[in-house]
Parts: sequence; structure tokens; C-alpha cells
Amino acid sequence: MPYHLCLVLALVVTLVAAVSDWKTGKIPDRLTLGALAAAPLLHALFSYADDATAMGAIRGVAGSVLGAAAAGVLPFLLLRAGGMGGGDVKLFAAVGAITGPSFAVHVVTYAMLVALAHGLLIVARRKALRSTGRNVLALVNRPLRRPRSTEGAEKPGFVAMTTIRLASSIFLGTCMASAVLWNPAG
Repeated sequence: MPYHLCLVLALVVTLVAAVSDWKTGKIPDRLTLGALAAAPLLHALFSYADDATAMGAIRGVAGSVLGAAAAGVLPFLLLRAGGMGGGDVKLFAAVGAITGPSFAVHVVTYAMLVALAHGLLIVARRKALRSTGRNVLALVNRPLRRPRSTEGAEKPGFVAMTTIRLASSIFLGTCMASAVLWNPAG
């Protein structure tokens, strides 16, 4: 898929997700899963147009799948530890599928930095640094454990978790990555 088209699609998907997350607290599955399904197909079509062989199409699909994996691995570990929502993980994976692995790693890095700054501002405003430090330690201590069923109860080890809606950070991370990696030549 053309470079600039990938960037524009990633920006549109993350913008729509950020607006939805801001208004409703949810990121629509039809947006994230639709992008996850469409991106490999679009990459295959554009790659096949450049190299009219099966290997050309396979390269397009492989790049998209690797991008989804590269963008989704850290968020998935955070999801398993209880530190992130599933919609955010799907959004990261969708952006990776659209843009490919190299760009996806930049998006995750910038989005996490934006989320960190946002979270620190909230924590400072609430004067909750000590409880936040304990929560961070609890997240670090169990990223690969299978979560227990805590329906109706607070997660053990966590004290009044401070939550933020992450889609806006993902959008800003995508904007930052686009600005840093923009290549006029395409």
C-alpha cells in the first residue's frame, strides 16, 4: 500500500477511535476489527499490483500481520496485567496492520509517552503518587499471569486505579510518528 495512504488511513482510524472513546468510553469493534481485516487485504492488493505474483501478495499480507503483532505485543501484555483495555489493544494492532512493523513500533512508543505524561498530570492533580507507584509495581510483577476472575471485586494488589482513555494518546502517537517519519518522496 502506498506509504502516504497508510499514514492517512492510520490517522483517520485513530482519530475516529479517539472521538468515540472520548464521547462514549468505547472504541468500536467494527472500526478496529474492520481495519484489522481490511489492512492485510489492501496490502496484498497493492503489493500484487507492484509485483504480479503470489509472493508479492504474500509479502503484503506478511508485512501487515507483522505490523499488527509488533504494535500489539506490549499492549497485550498490559491487558493481561490489568493495565489496559481490550479496545486499546485492538486499536494498536489495527494501526500496526495498516502501517507495518517499523511505523507501528514508533506509534506505540509515542503513544505510551503521551499516555505517561497524561497519567502523570492526572496523578499530580489528584495527589495520588504513592498509590500509583504501588499500582505500577503490581502491574510489573504480573504481566504474564492469567488473571483471576474478579467480577464485582477490585483487582487484588491494586489500589484505586487511575484510568485514562487511551485512544487520544494513540491518535497523538500516530500524529507524532507521522510527523517524524514523513517522507515526501513516499
